[in-house]
Parts: sequence; structure tokens; C-alpha cells
Amino acid sequence: MTRWHSTAKEAADTIASRLDAYGPPEKCLEHAAKIASAILQKEISLQDLCWIMKAVKAARERNSHGRDNLVDDIAYTLIIEAETPQANRDKRSPFADHNPPLGADKNQGDPGDYPL
Repeated sequence: MTRWHSTAKEAADTIASRLDAYGPPEKCLEHAAKIASAILQKEISLQDLCWIMKAVKAARERNSHGRDNLVDDIAYTLIIEAETPQANRDKRSPFADHNPPLGADKNQGDPGDYPL
């Protein structure tokens, strides 16, 4: 198993292992989204909350590498995918033609060449 597959499997296993402690992730995150909505006085969806948590993980990773940052980021991605309606999953990303190929040298090109 490659390191990439190992990290992805760990993310899926993390979601499964937390079921006992926290229940289904979508239920917990939906509740957290409602709390965030009340605090911010604007609607925050479960998917919005996952994107926010991905941003937190990216900020932490930028400061200091931690495998858990990467594992949790993948886990939030899996939850977003699971909670995205099928009709929306079938739409092509507006950035599909601009993303660097998987495994491309991270030092290659200007970071501004690729939209976030």
C-alpha cells in the first residue's frame, strides 16, 4: 500500500472509529453547523462547516506538519462528497482544465498559475 493510500485509508478508518464516540459525522457536523449559524446569524451548511474545517487543517499544516491535519482534511473531503447531492456531483468543476496533474512537482511553475 502506498503512503497516499495509507493516509486515505486512515481517514476513512478515523470516520468509522469516531462513530462510537460522536455518532454519525453528518449528524454531529449538522448540529455544529446549526450552532455556527446561530452564532454568526447566517445560515451555515454542513458542507460549509466541512470547508471551514479544511481551511483550519490547511492553516495548521502550513504552520507545522502533522499527519492528523492531512488525515482530517481527507475525512472532511469524504464527508463533503457523501453529503453532496448526486446532481451536483455530476457537474464538471470550473477549474477542471486548470488543475495541475496529480503528483506534479510542487516547485514547478508559479502558484498563481492555479486558481484555488
